[in-house]
Amino acid sequence: MANLDIRWLAGFFDGEGSFAIQRHNTGHQVCIYVCNTNMAIMDLIEAQFPGNKRNTNANSKKFSNRKRCDVIWWRGETAIKLAARMLPHLQVKQGQARCVVDYPLWKASGPGITLPKSIYKKREQLLQIAKKLNKRGIK
Repeated sequence: MANLDIRWLAGFFDGEGSFAIQRHNTGHQVCIYVCNTNMAIMDLIEAQFPGNKRNTNANSKKFSNRKRCDVIWWRGETAIKLAARMLPHLQVKQGQARCVVDYPLWKASGPGITLPKSIYKKREQLLQIAKKLNKRGIK
């Protein structure tokens, strides 16, 4: 099995990956993911940087004429740590990765504990920055 370097993974993410902060009805979530049709590469990535992997069009009639495409994703603290390792080596998506790395984690320590407003505000700021950086089209 080939040994993938974090610099290689950063280059792959620059072309095929995403760094995201998503808003849900329960708050925010940080996630990074990569999608590709080369199963050998995806298997290598998943083996050396364990995450969650699935086939995006396995059971879909809508996409039955397309090549198989796998997606691997990492969430929460795992996503932040992997993004931090890739950050110095990214060329295209360094800003998006910075948003993920700066995402403040917080864990409730008991029932009825709510997210502090300062943390919610910081997460929302990072979400808006990431959305702007991910906007498509010529800038």
